[in-house]
Amino acid sequence: MTRITSFIAFALGAIVVLWMGAGFIQSSPLALLVTLLIAAAYIAGFAELLRYQQATASLDAALDNSSQPVDDLSNWLANIHPSLRFAVRQRIAGEAIGLPAPVITPYLVGLLVMLGLLGTFIGMVETLQGAVGALQGSTELEAVREGLAAPIQGLGMAFATSVAGITASAMLGLISTLSRRQRLESSRRLDGEMTGLFQAHSLSHQRRETYAVMRSQAEVLPQVTGQLGELAEHLNQHIGQLSEQLTSNQQRLQDDLLSRYQHLSDSVEAALQTSLRDGAKAAAESIEPAVSEVLKGLNSASLDTQQRLGDVVENHLQSLTTKVDTLSETLQQRWQAESEAQQQRQQKLLTSVEQQVEAGHASFAERLQSLGEQIASSNREWLSQQQSAEQERLNQWQQSLQHSAERLSDASTALAQQGQQQLTDAQAKLTELAKQGESLIAQRQDQEAQWHTTLEAQIDKLTATIGERLEALNQSETQRSDAAIAGLERLQETSARQLAELGATLEAPMSRLIETASETPRAAAEVIAKLRAEISNNVARDNELLAERQQTMAQLNTLSASLEENTRMQQEAVQALLDRSAESLKSVEQQFADKVSEESASLQEQMAHFSASAAELSALGEVFTAAVTQFGDANTQLMARLESIESALQNSGQRSEEQMEYFLTQAREIIDHNLLSHQELLDKLGGVNAAQAGGR
Repeated sequence: MTRITSFIAFALGAIVVLWMGAGFIQSSPLALLVTLLIAAAYIAGFAELLRYQQATASLDAALDNSSQPVDDLSNWLANIHPSLRFAVRQRIAGEAIGLPAPVITPYLVGLLVMLGLLGTFIGMVETLQGAVGALQGSTELEAVREGLAAPIQGLGMAFATSVAGITASAMLGLISTLSRRQRLESSRRLDGEMTGLFQAHSLSHQRRETYAVMRSQAEVLPQVTGQLGELAEHLNQHIGQLSEQLTSNQQRLQDDLLSRYQHLSDSVEAALQTSLRDGAKAAAESIEPAVSEVLKGLNSASLDTQQRLGDVVENHLQSLTTKVDTLSETLQQRWQAESEAQQQRQQKLLTSVEQQVEAGHASFAERLQSLGEQIASSNREWLSQQQSAEQERLNQWQQSLQHSAERLSDASTALAQQGQQQLTDAQAKLTELAKQGESLIAQRQDQEAQWHTTLEAQIDKLTATIGERLEALNQSETQRSDAAIAGLERLQETSARQLAELGATLEAPMSRLIETASETPRAAAEVIAKLRAEISNNVARDNELLAERQQTMAQLNTLSASLEENTRMQQEAVQALLDRSAESLKSVEQQFADKVSEESASLQEQMAHFSASAAELSALGEVFTAAVTQFGDANTQLMARLESIESALQNSGQRSEEQMEYFLTQAREIIDHNLLSHQELLDKLGGVNAAQAGGR
């Protein structure tokens, strides 16, 4: 509609300009030049407005072709004129930016009026010069008339150029107004689709989606906290179970070692008593250096063992620290991966829900139609089946009655000797059976009639419901079409009224220009002032709209800032909760590592002491074995000299008993020392376990 009106207005203005210029082809080349300038400016302005309308039409076409929400905004913008792509993109994003307006046309509207005034001034100059020449040239009346003919023609040129310029300016202004109104309607339509087609690309929708995702994450955080608490409790229980197992194992090991030490001490004491009683001074002297060497070896072995244990404990602590760091990094990576996977699942869920809703809307009509057809076909099939079934039942009843009659007749023939009474009873029973069959048939027919009536009522109700919905849809479409027709009629009336007002407005200045040439500059100035006032009003309205949109954007920015602040606070709370959870996990892991290290160290120390004690006892046994061997050899060699050294043995017997007591005392002290050291270790372990239990 706007395009057709624009071409009609352009054609009217072009006809007026050509009409005025045709009169100057042979009479006034200067006026023809001014008219050609007016025509060039008029065509340039119309060309710009035509491109402006084409850009607006491309935006309207893109909106008409988009019936579903736009997923790819870049592909959708490719269908719009390049001059509108940036502004439309910013407007969809929520920015308060207006669509581009014509640039040269407002200047050309004023230029056309000024060119008309220029032709008027040139015609007035020629008119005045011709009048002065005619008056000064001759005093005869005919000569004066002939002299005034040229000034009057110049006055016609002045009015003609003014008419051409003002007409072209008015038509170009009308086309510009229509084009602006079309662009404004397209802009309003684009704003109306912000919550429909372009909802996914607006900043407000993205903020709402972000807020919803953050709220879902905040709802999930208590569950994560509960799971972390359960994990901590599970770790504490596991540590307690390990501590109890270690304590029980240590107690069993201690009992076993005590029993073995007791048995070993008894056996050693018995061996010492049996061997040293019969030993000699040489055996005792040979044992002393061996025992000293054994003690030195034990000391050096214990030092080496302590060094190795320290290295093993340090390596174990380093490996545990590395494992704990790896576990923390793995937990953090899993948490991040789970968060990203959760966002992707939510996005896929929203997409699938939208697709399902659209598919449901599309298939609702088909399902409704197919449902009606299925109900009708099923009703027909059921009725036919019921009729056939009832017919079969009637046939069966008839056959059964016939068979009964035949059997009764046979029975009456066979039992004729039993008397007339039995025959009467049989006939009565037959009559009653026939009545029952008739009553059953009647009841079945009544039930079928009732069911058929109910089914027809349901079908009528469903048909009425469908008809009401179709009628409602038809009425809504009729109302929409009536509203559209009314809107077009109002638009037509408004256009006619504006054209009438514009014609009335232009008629007065043109009349005043025709009446007197002296008032032409003033009328042109008034027209320019009116045009400027109208342009100023349009600019003021645009500024007011821009100010309102700026205020709206300021409010939106304030709301966005508050949402960002809330988001930041929630993120800080979430980060603090994660930090506390990580710290609690690290503390639990550190306690677990310390507990394992302490238990490992205690076990290694006990094993070291046990191995050292075993080594000492084995070395002592070897020494005793060597001493017994040497004693046997010496005893064999000295058997011949026993009689000669009997007195010496008696003297040395007392000394041997003292040495035996000395060695027994030393062995008992060593065993007691080992038992005391083990008891102290067990007491320390019990104190550490009690302290850890009290700390938990």
